[in-house]
Amino acid sequence: MCLIFLQKKVEWKGMSGRSDCAMVFGKVVHTDGSHYVGSLVRGVPHGHGRFVFKNGGNYVGDFVRGKKHGSGTLSYENGSVYIGAFHRGLKHGLGTMRFADAST
Repeated sequence: MCLIFLQKKVEWKGMSGRSDCAMVFGKVVHTDGSHYVGSLVRGVPHGHGRFVFKNGGNYVGDFVRGKKHGSGTLSYENGSVYIGAFHRGLKHGLGTMRFADAST
């Protein structure tokens, strides 16, 4: 298993020819304060992970090529939460939206 920590932007640091590092667990910190912790392929979120947005919201779930894709939980800064399916970065298919005021 390889471990990589990237700072400020997504970049691949010296591991590109190593077959044992095709998928790694790491942390990507963006200059705006948002960050990702989870599986990475060539420095891009791919697999399971958590992305924290600069506004305080976060997404925990599956990623494919850097986009929310599969099952996940999207928590908004206002307290609302969506649990369900994502496709190419967008809510898609079955899911439940629970608003901050407890309505659905």
